[in-house]
Amino acid sequence: MADLHSPELKTRRRNDGRLDIVSRDVRGEEYVVRTTRGPEVTPDDVEACARGDRERTTPREFIRPFLESCEQRYRELERRLDDGLGEPSEMLARALGGLFWSPGFGPGEPRVEGRRRKYVYDALGRAILVSERYI
Repeated sequence: MADLHSPELKTRRRNDGRLDIVSRDVRGEEYVVRTTRGPEVTPDDVEACARGDRERTTPREFIRPFLESCEQRYRELERRLDDGLGEPSEMLARALGGLFWSPGFGPGEPRVEGRRRKYVYDALGRAILVSERYI
């Protein structure tokens, strides 16, 4: 059983055999700091209690693991998207590229066809067409 390294932290056995690590707040009321996963306190429990201790940890140190895990997940997601969409997106861009060019227009002179519509919304949230213009 690992030592909690703090005189304010006490352990209390639960009905399911696990331990509650408890402490007291500034009003003197008891609260559960952490519930162990097994019947004894492990080094992981001690580390988690130390990480959340206001006297030993600054706010920046407290949120650093969360920020790093978010950044790690973002980099992994970005890498998977780059790996999975790189070649198909290039093929799609080449295939669709011909739709934007018409005879008489060279590269760098795209021909855009379509219409522009302007709407306003009434009090009930319905869209009302104000103007329509072909471009």
